[in-house]
Amino acid sequence: MEKPLVVPLFERTSRSVGLTAAGQALLPEARAVLAATYQLRRTAGAQRRQLSGRLAARTMGAEAAMPHTRAVLHALQDRHPHIGVPLLRVFHRGGHPLPDRGGDRAT
Repeated sequence: MEKPLVVPLFERTSRSVGLTAAGQALLPEARAVLAATYQLRRTAGAQRRQLSGRLAARTMGAEAAMPHTRAVLHALQDRHPHIGVPLLRVFHRGGHPLPDRGGDRAT
């Protein structure tokens, strides 16, 4: 750090190392830089682990309107805002699902 700052920060002897007056004066800023670097690494790590993409939830019948279905999907999206969670209704005839046509988006 001494080279880029062009200020001697340490007094070195054969028996010890101590801070110069400049080193003492810059110590709070140096600690703040280290703390900011630590926080930056934590935030970057969280971004690397963040989920993203699209999750299509398909429902049949009244499930799409049930409060717990929407609550679970909203909680998922709150926790992982980079995930798109469209709720798709799959219509059926005679108890059998129709072929996948993308469904009907519910909001």
